[in-house]
Amino acid sequence: MAYTAEEGLAKFHSEQPDLVLLDLLLPDMHGFEVFRRMREVRYVPIVILTGQVRFSDRVAGLELGADEYLIKPFATDELVATVRRILDKQRSKD
Repeated sequence: MAYTAEEGLAKFHSEQPDLVLLDLLLPDMHGFEVFRRMREVRYVPIVILTGQVRFSDRVAGLELGADEYLIKPFATDELVATVRRILDKQRSKD
């Protein structure tokens, strides 16, 4: 878990996660920029979690290549099912 974009990017590089849950509203950088920087380094499934409900934001996130875009509030079961589906799909590719 990270509370800022810079902290999240540092952990992304050092821990190399299998999947990233990314909030768009970070105090030091917009989540879309964090997304771009992560994808410049390597592909990792990214699920965007946000309170931004504008249709244009959802489209922009999906066009960037987000594997899923969940709008807050969402059910924990929905998040767990989404993560499982994405990781299962990723494992079948490997």
